[in-house]
Amino acid sequence: MTFKPKDLNSRQKALQNIESCLIDIVQWMNTTILKLNAENTEVILFMPKRNNNAIDDICITVGDSVIKPTTSVRNLVVILDSDKIRQYITDTSAKSLVNSLVTSRLD
Repeated sequence: MTFKPKDLNSRQKALQNIESCLIDIVQWMNTTILKLNAENTEVILFMPKRNNNAIDDICITVGDSVIKPTTSVRNLVVILDSDKIRQYITDTSAKSLVNSLVTSRLD
């Protein structure tokens, strides 16, 4: 999801969309006898460093767990770092990366 960090409406809408998707995923997993381990779920935000202080209050709720963004996340053996990768990729490339790493795991 993309949003402008300083635009509270845009940010809130994006967070609500993410939480809604996570609820759908949890419900689907429950019907297939799988379980989402919310305690091991991570969130990362890719943005310019100048906006880092605008996201201090961001968190995502999954069931009873509250998830705060981290500076790096791991997907199998790939580690994504918000400080290193963001300066090298375009928005389109970032979306493709998320789709290939995250969406493929949901299928």
